[in-house]
Amino acid sequence: MRYGLVGYPVAHSFSAAMHNAAFVHYGLNAGYELFEVPPAGLLEFLKSLPRQGIAGVNVTIPHKEQAMAALSGCSAEAAAIGAVNTISVTAAGDLYGYNTDCLGFSRHIGELRIDVSVAGLIGAGGAARAAAAALAERGCRCLTIYDIDEQKSAALAERMQRQFPACRSTAVSTVRQLCAAAVNLLVNTSPIGMKPTDPLLVEPHWLPTGAFIYDVIYNPPQTALLRMAAQQGFAVSNGISMLLYQGMEAFERWIGRPAPEAVMRQALAKEMNK
Repeated sequence: MRYGLVGYPVAHSFSAAMHNAAFVHYGLNAGYELFEVPPAGLLEFLKSLPRQGIAGVNVTIPHKEQAMAALSGCSAEAAAIGAVNTISVTAAGDLYGYNTDCLGFSRHIGELRIDVSVAGLIGAGGAARAAAAALAERGCRCLTIYDIDEQKSAALAERMQRQFPACRSTAVSTVRQLCAAAVNLLVNTSPIGMKPTDPLLVEPHWLPTGAFIYDVIYNPPQTALLRMAAQQGFAVSNGISMLLYQGMEAFERWIGRPAPEAVMRQALAKEMNK
């Protein structure tokens, strides 16, 4: 059985180690691969999954929204979010999508016991859609969104306002405005921070007093944003636990067995310490 991760880029990912360890744990004849696919070739690649004998894939940046177009069906949650990060190939060769990012982020936020009542998101792509839905479901009353593409942030804010009217969602045009509004929780869902040369989007004096700073990026384990915030005395977290929990949800949908959490966590820890 073949599984894998579809993204552009994918070399940074720890998903293969996590899933391959789980396959070994159950003695399965299965493997997890990394598929680097540019946006122009995404739909063609996804439609070829049955022919390639691939039983399921995860989807990462920048494909989580575009991948919806290749599906024959999806879960209600994925439809509401408008993005998928997990796809199963059915016995008939159809593609069925899920959003396990939302579940993974929600579980980790709950474990951290963060006050999510007033939150802000940097980024408005597929990861942001999942995080926004998770925050609204956890009781966020005020959500502010920033993206360099103002049309994307405005569209996400409008979508959230329709689906979660109790969560007042607005888009802003600068990160400074976002920080001013995000009193309790600031989440970076963008890929900015994955490269050493990436700019620091947030000035230290913009961070709201007492806010929790969360970055969905896990490689590197401490982005420039998290390092700066920690140095300023803020509570911080990267997205490694979100990765684990969404991966466990994906594994269970593909394999139909409980995900071996301890095994998968240990595999991720080994990757983190390389």
